[in-house]
Amino acid sequence: MGKKPTQFRFEEDFIKDIAKLAEKEGTTVSEIVRNALRLYLVLYDRMKGKNAKIFLEYGSQGEDRCEVIMPWLQ
Repeated sequence: MGKKPTQFRFEEDFIKDIAKLAEKEGTTVSEIVRNALRLYLVLYDRMKGKNAKIFLEYGSQGEDRCEVIMPWLQ
């Protein structure tokens, strides 16, 4: 499967945030966007048509926990 150039239009502040993240992670803006879209597709496939929620846990005991609700996926 080859790569095909694609063009997206994002707000300037959003691009700056992605560029900062890419620099911090030692990767490219394109890789950040590809990974974000892959994650979106996985979540969409698992959650579509369901009343689903995502929970994120931080720490070894899950002491920091937050709920992520993505209504556009439900």
